Amino acid sequence: MAPLGKMSIAHNLSLHRAVTQRTRDRRYHMTPTERMRVSRSRRRAGLRSVSLEVRDTEVQTLISWGLLAPSGRDDRAAIGKAIGKLFDVLPLHLWPSVLRR
Repeated sequence: MAPLGKMSIAHNLSLHRAVTQRTRDRRYHMTPTERMRVSRSRRRAGLRSVSLEVRDTEVQTLISWGLLAPSGRDDRAAIGKAIGKLFDVLPLHLWPSVLRR
């Protein structure tokens, strides 16, 4: 299936993995310039950072569909990636915004 934009959501997320991982390491702090660079890069890629609540049953569904490893059940980053994968594999006819373009 073709990606929704120039790159798939999962690919865009992987572009920022190194920076995101470094920010989780308490010994590393991004400078304001680095944060702005990452923010602009994400915006150009059409990405938005959101927080959302996910039910245990939804996490279980991601696991049963093979989008999330069982070991990632309590890993917020793994759940986020699994949701990104879900959007990548969701048929385009279910995306009303794509049909309006």
